[in-house]
Amino acid sequence: MKYPASIDPGRRSRPTRAAIRYRRAAVRLIASSVFSLGLAPLVWSGEITVQVSKRHAGNPVEAAAICLGTRANPSQFGAMLADKRGMARFDKVHARAELVLTVSKSGFKGRQVALARNGGNRGVLLTLASGGGGPECGKAAALTSQEASMMPPAGHVAPAIAIFQINGGDQTTQSTRVSLDYVLTGEASHYRASDRSDFQSAQWRPLESDLRLDLIGGSGVKTIYFQVAKLTAAEGAEIEILSNVAVDTIELDGG
Repeated sequence: MKYPASIDPGRRSRPTRAAIRYRRAAVRLIASSVFSLGLAPLVWSGEITVQVSKRHAGNPVEAAAICLGTRANPSQFGAMLADKRGMARFDKVHARAELVLTVSKSGFKGRQVALARNGGNRGVLLTLASGGGGPECGKAAALTSQEASMMPPAGHVAPAIAIFQINGGDQTTQSTRVSLDYVLTGEASHYRASDRSDFQSAQWRPLESDLRLDLIGGSGVKTIYFQVAKLTAAEGAEIEILSNVAVDTIELDGG
């Protein structure tokens, strides 16, 4: 007598719900083990540019001590003195933990601020109030005045845009007239701004501390390209030393 086969050999059996739950649990266990062993991918923080100025005055604070690290180790990613424009740059920073900046100088109240966990290049503007006390970046403060004087003066560097923001970094505006806020390194004499990346029809204008621009078109996201230059005349010819091109966006609401 022949008995019917209980399992069709030409078909694959479907996994039971218990088997599916087991596989999912195994995947979660492996992922948890990777993170517990410190093998989680690093967060790319990129380049961080810091500018320090005096509160209520806007003057750069030269030779301010600046540390970048974590709360456990405030100088983990470096410590340096700000240049003549109150600026310092930290390159290729990698971190999983929250980053903190510590800034101090004799005659000022030190500050320590946490940086948001986001990738890419970023710029940070910090102001110091007169006085004393507060957190201290001791590692950079230990640098001698002679070492600080050996730092290359910013005026000998080609112009570069370290930070560019529309309306101080606002996401939206209801006014078609906006401010162009910037931080530079090196020397620049002129600027141009345009909604086109090729700056077609954009004229070079004398660089001022307070720049304004009228947005064109109706409501929506507006993209502005910004560039500075050092323009000098030599033997009847005009020489241009151009900076990098910076870009920012803002949404015009009801313009």
